Amino acid sequence: MACVAPTSAPITTISSRGRSSSDRSRLTLGLFNRKSNVGPLAPAVGYNVTFGPERTTFTRTDLADVPDLAEKLPVWQRMAHLLRSGSLTMAAVASELGVPVDTIVKTTKRHENKVFVRVPGADGVYRIGLLDSRNVA
Repeated sequence: MACVAPTSAPITTISSRGRSSSDRSRLTLGLFNRKSNVGPLAPAVGYNVTFGPERTTFTRTDLADVPDLAEKLPVWQRMAHLLRSGSLTMAAVASELGVPVDTIVKTTKRHENKVFVRVPGADGVYRIGLLDSRNVA
């Protein structure tokens, strides 16, 4: 992990590199804003960096698709990414993300009717779904 901004700056961004593969010409890079004294935190961004003989190319990538960088995202963003494929029970979400069920309960309540919705299942167990997947980062 490396600090991109100087420590005296009012904004600190942490960069993190995805685990290296056998392809030394490619790299996945995540930029995570961890501190800001001048406004809200900027969302995390990811880049695939490809080193070619003539040029270096940067393309945006979804950090939720890179397992070792996804774990650095806020839980609600990881939940939203997981739930794009459909609703799940809180226990299933907790198991999939490797966090306590209580964290999923609190995160769901915090973002209920903004990002997530609770849906009763036929078995009487509530499931969490996305309120509207088009509006979720």
